Amino acid sequence: MIGAHLDSVAAGPGINDNGSGSATILEILLSMYRSGVTPHNKVRFAWWGAEELGLLGSYHYVNNLTPEEYDQIALYINFDMLGSPNYVPRIYNSSSAPLDVQNKSRVIENLLGGFYNNTLHKSYQTYQYTAGSDHYPFATKGIPVGSMATGAGGIKTIQQRTTYGGFANAQYDTCYHQACDTIDNINREVLGDIAKTAAFAIQKLAMQPNLPSYLGGR
Repeated sequence: MIGAHLDSVAAGPGINDNGSGSATILEILLSMYRSGVTPHNKVRFAWWGAEELGLLGSYHYVNNLTPEEYDQIALYINFDMLGSPNYVPRIYNSSSAPLDVQNKSRVIENLLGGFYNNTLHKSYQTYQYTAGSDHYPFATKGIPVGSMATGAGGIKTIQQRTTYGGFANAQYDTCYHQACDTIDNINREVLGDIAKTAAFAIQKLAMQPNLPSYLGGR
């Protein structure tokens, strides 16, 4: 299962937060359809409402799953803020997840990170498990999760500036939750890199002949 939140805050249009994630997974869905991909494993795409009000949409979804529906979800990957102008590419750190999903989440982390490092030949950092986006409700229900993001209101360090460029001692996205979060606020290069990574990972997982075994059993 793949998701991104579709809502924004009242203060701004939310093109990076989170039109970037919503548009990315929509384009991946359309590309799979156009290319005639027949996945071995069904892929469900979700566009969440009310993430900015406390993950209400994704919480409602997971809290209302039947046992049969729950068992059909092998994993969930979230995409939130993928084009921050002063970006640091980040992948969810599975070691900080709840213990019951750490090992399977690490498979997702390694899949995303391997493509970003070895195919795109670019570096990334990991970020810790928090309740800040829609992967959280899934992890709390024992579903393995992954996520990619490029930063919100945090401050870029000098070390990060050396690796990724941009501006040290400035926010990753100075338009975070602001009226200036328009199409001009997007860094298209990092957005493209993460979109390629997402597309690769989604298709790889969709075509796995034995997904539970690939994830380490569930």
